[in-house]
Amino acid sequence: MKKLRFRLEDKARMFVNYLDYYSFKLCHLTKKLPEINKIIVIELKYIGDIIVTTPVYSALKKRFPNAKIDVAVPKGMEDILYGNKNINKIVIMDRDNPQLDETYDLVVILHNGTKKICKLLKEKVKYRIGCTRVGILEPKGYYLNRKAKPAKWQHKIFDNLDILKTIDINVEKPKLELHVNPNARKSINEKLKKYKLSSKDKIIIIHAAPQHKTHQWLPERFAELSDALSKKYRVIFTGAEKDKVIIEDIFSRMHNKAINLVGFTTVSELIALIERADLVISVDTGAMHISAALNKPTIALFGAGDPLIWHPFSENSKAIYKNQVCTSCMKHKCSNKIQMECMKDITVKDVLEAIHHFL
Repeated sequence: MKKLRFRLEDKARMFVNYLDYYSFKLCHLTKKLPEINKIIVIELKYIGDIIVTTPVYSALKKRFPNAKIDVAVPKGMEDILYGNKNINKIVIMDRDNPQLDETYDLVVILHNGTKKICKLLKEKVKYRIGCTRVGILEPKGYYLNRKAKPAKWQHKIFDNLDILKTIDINVEKPKLELHVNPNARKSINEKLKKYKLSSKDKIIIIHAAPQHKTHQWLPERFAELSDALSKKYRVIFTGAEKDKVIIEDIFSRMHNKAINLVGFTTVSELIALIERADLVISVDTGAMHISAALNKPTIALFGAGDPLIWHPFSENSKAIYKNQVCTSCMKHKCSNKIQMECMKDITVKDVLEAIHHFL
């Protein structure tokens, strides 16, 4: 469970968010929503953050069927939204140097709006709504016309959808949306040919390298897990170029063979590869959200991340975490006496039992 210090931080964070919200309400008269023909949605984070925004686009399209909806994401993240028919255009935006070439009637800010970003939006957009729950010292949106009311801890999808409630859009049963690029599918099939995978082989993907160090499971346990699975399944490790050192450490401890595709797939190819999998095992990072969006059996290992907020949004998934120890602190650096106790408490047996549930 969360330590007392982190629970107090959560309460302080909630207090600050409520204080910000009600201060905003006192200082702003409700401005009438203009005619909406062009919308831009902004999310300048990572793979998982962008995947959980997809219910927003379908909700906006349903409410404003004739409007063009553009989406601003960081460079390299545009492939996540490939094939989404609710979206008119992807805009590449640099968080530190944001720019917009067009004007819009409505902007939906799905993360904390920095002053630099919001100043740009004030000049370019008639009506501005945001922002999702953020930390105590993070920017909470500037120059907005309406701001989402803070809610109790909930999945990030519902934080995003709470912003749409400010303009009377309600979504009861949100669904993730993710499409596989046929070219990426073809490319992955070509890459897998040399490993002689047959249609009868069951494929388990392991994504062992996280974005944040506090989400890392022990390399020796990944090695033991892979050895156990390799007796019956074809195991494929995935990851980015920067993850190679972590994966090489795992492979050096293994006795059975696995396929190493770390650093050899683009984002589009990773999506296509996960589409082929029978099961995905991932630390708390983007791969588990890709898997959930494709409705693949997904096992996610949680430590510092909070599964209440970030669990794979699919009934075909299981989040493994140990609530009996310090966990869900949401920190990127461990300050516990027993370093990484939350991840150390997850055993290979825990994961194998979860796999047995799915396969």
